[in-house]
Order: sequence, then C-alpha cells, then structure tokens
Amino acid sequence: MITATWKIDKYDANPQLVANEIREIGDDATVDSIVAKAKDPATELHKCFTWDTQKAAEKCWKIEAREVVRNLIIVKVEEDKEPEPTQIRLFHKTVNGEGYKTIKLIL
Repeated sequence: MITATWKIDKYDANPQLVANEIREIGDDATVDSIVAKAKDPATELHKCFTWDTQKAAEKCWKIEAREVVRNLIIVKVEEDKEPEPTQIRLFHKTVNGEGYKTIKLIL
C-alpha cells in the first residue's frame, strides 16, 4: 500500500483519506470530478477547498494576477538580424518576497 502525505503542510485534511477519495474517482479523475466529490461536506477532500465564495474569489483573482504578470513579455527585435524576436519576461518575482519587479529594474 502506498502511504500519502502532504508535500507542504497546508491542508487540515488527512492526506491518506484525501488520496483514497481521489482514487475512488478512478484512473480518469479530472479537476472537475475532484471538485465535484469535494463539494460533499462528508468527504475529507471538502476540507482542502475554500467554500466561502468571496474568499475563494479573492484567491482565484490572485492566481489570475500571477498568471497575467508571468505572461507579459518584452519582444525585442535586433536590428542587424532577420526579424526573429527575442522574448523576455517583463516582470520577475524577487527572491526576498518584495513582489514583482520589472526586468529593467532587476538588470
């Protein structure tokens, strides 16, 4: 038997029970089927999700903001070469946790 544990201690749910519930869904478990199962308050999976819609929306918006920042790039075309643009991320998250900084500021 495989024993499950959390990579990071983030959830107030038993990892083994959560793993078992996902296995119960089957080999074709999807994000949608996991969420559907987690909607049942009797499941251990239920403890892994934010069910307060306002709090969940705030979390989602933060994920979307990170995605927006990660996907903005600078396209630089070098003038002495064939126009094949070089893509550089416009923002980078700093190591010290101060947030996102422009590549110009980092360089």
